[in-house]
Amino acid sequence: SRLLIERGAIEEGKKETQIAGTLLVESRRHDDAILAGKPILQNFVAKRSAPTVADVFAVKMLEKQMTPLIARSYCNLGVSAALNRNYAGAVEFFESSYHWDPTVPGLDKSWGDAAFEAQEYGQATDPLSRSLQAHPDAIEVRSKLCLSQYMLHEYGKVIQTLQPVRDKLDADPVLAFTYADSMIKTGDFPHGVDRLNRLLQTNSGNPMLHRALAEGYIGLKDYRHAIEQLRISVRLNPGDTDAAEREAKLSQTLESQESGTHSGNNRPSDSFAVH
Repeated sequence: SRLLIERGAIEEGKKETQIAGTLLVESRRHDDAILAGKPILQNFVAKRSAPTVADVFAVKMLEKQMTPLIARSYCNLGVSAALNRNYAGAVEFFESSYHWDPTVPGLDKSWGDAAFEAQEYGQATDPLSRSLQAHPDAIEVRSKLCLSQYMLHEYGKVIQTLQPVRDKLDADPVLAFTYADSMIKTGDFPHGVDRLNRLLQTNSGNPMLHRALAEGYIGLKDYRHAIEQLRISVRLNPGDTDAAEREAKLSQTLESQESGTHSGNNRPSDSFAVH
């Protein structure tokens, strides 16, 4: 149904989706039993005091035949839910599909996309990672994976994900920023600052960029440039009170040092660790 809908065969796609829904309803009891750790064979045995070898074989053959069908049904319903922007519901369907058969074509990408759109970044990373491993040239998958990792504060993983395409990042300001800021957050201040300055040439109006650059300069103990970047950031985004307070305190500390009234044992770096 997914391919039919994408190709414009709406009515045929809807018909197949309805069939998938019917199959899902019919298999729901079986699915619940499996998820609860009670295989269908247990229920069969409970009803028959002495199941024969033929009975057991028949049940196992039924499960073998139904498993891929049920998995595809869940996947189709997930695609349908995602098309209707019900991303949270789609995630549940894709998860069930993976339980039945993790090899359903396109499942990992569809699952990761839905979880990303639902802002369920913790659920997005595993399927996106598997999808990227299978298709390393899929830039959309790589982008969503690294952005999910960034939102989870997994900055080291962001760098690993973007490392293979680091020379192409300048073409995508969002990915370029994500990579550079992750460098700063993991302590690689020189490379992070260098990349942010390159990005600044074409994105000077982005307050987040100036704020991140200020953190990089603080890491390098270049407090004058840090103050300059914080001031620009506040000018571009007056609502960033944290940046304003950070700039004021750092300026006050430097002024105190220059006037000789500030203790030499209390350096700006003591109060301004990188966030």
